[in-house]
Amino acid sequence: MALESIRLARHTRLQAAAVNSPAMKFGETGEPVETVQQALIDLGIAMPLSTRKSGFADGIFGNETAAAVKAFQVRERLQQDGIVGRETLQRLDEILSRLQAADHARFQAELMLPPPFRKFHAS
Repeated sequence: MALESIRLARHTRLQAAAVNSPAMKFGETGEPVETVQQALIDLGIAMPLSTRKSGFADGIFGNETAAAVKAFQVRERLQQDGIVGRETLQRLDEILSRLQAADHARFQAELMLPPPFRKFHAS
């Protein structure tokens, strides 16, 4: 399964995890972990310890990230293993792709409004 959302698809590590080659799990660090953490945060799963220092996701797959992944898996009725693999990434990608399409549609609709009502200005 190839990831389609802009946020996830740009990471080769996440593309590999999406086919369990291997799945992302406890102890991993880096930008792909940070991307998953931020996606979970944006979907309403709090991660106060992982964002404490800078206000942004820290990119460390520790206990809090595993718990956040499990919370997402519970919410989406997936296997609750705290690992970011095929099923978890597929569902996360579906949600992010849907939100991305909705944002794009809103932006396109805004561009069609006459200038006094437009939030965005076409260049």
